[in-house]
Parts: sequence; C-alpha cells; structure tokens
Amino acid sequence: MKDEDLDFTTEERARHKVVKLKGKLILHNVEQFRKEFFELLDQDAKAVLFDLEDLKFVDSSGIGLLIQLQRKMAAAGRDIVLMNLNDHVRQLFQVSGLDRVFKITTEDDLPE
Repeated sequence: MKDEDLDFTTEERARHKVVKLKGKLILHNVEQFRKEFFELLDQDAKAVLFDLEDLKFVDSSGIGLLIQLQRKMAAAGRDIVLMNLNDHVRQLFQVSGLDRVFKITTEDDLPE
C-alpha cells in the first residue's frame, strides 16, 4: 500500500453494513472512495458503520466526504455511525466539533 492509499473492506451485520477503512482518507483518494461506496451501498442497510480503527489520517476532503455521506443517509432515513476511532482521529473530531455531528461508538456498543 502506498502512503496515500486507502483500502476498505465491507461486511454485513444484521441490517447494518460495516465499512472498515485502512490508510488515509485524503484528497488523492476521496473521489474514488465516494464512487465505490455508492456502488456497494445496500439499499436495505439501516445503517452504515465506518470502522476507523486503522484510519491513519483524514484531511478536510475526507471529512467533507463523511459529512456528505451522513447527510445523504440522513435524508434517506438511515444512519452513519463512526466506530473505533483511534486517538488521532478522535482528537480531530473533538477539536472540530464533529463528535457532536456524528454518532460515534465502539464495537461493544454497536446499534442492533
């Protein structure tokens, strides 16, 4: 994996889709991730859970994408939940106030 790469895997859990991000969500890859995310999005998923444990870095483009996805899902009556934020990403969300915009949890507290 190159330094600017982003890998992600998906899995189904009940009526939720879990998207595990690994690497960096940055300007270089945000558009490709957006396209792939919407291609794989299951219309029956009640919520999409983003597992950010292995997300090393997110820039303003990546944050903008997460906000856009959250708005689109909310407009459809569905949720985006961020889980397992590492210390760097958690601090970024707290400083920017995004911890009040997104639902944030740990794997132990996943929605049913």
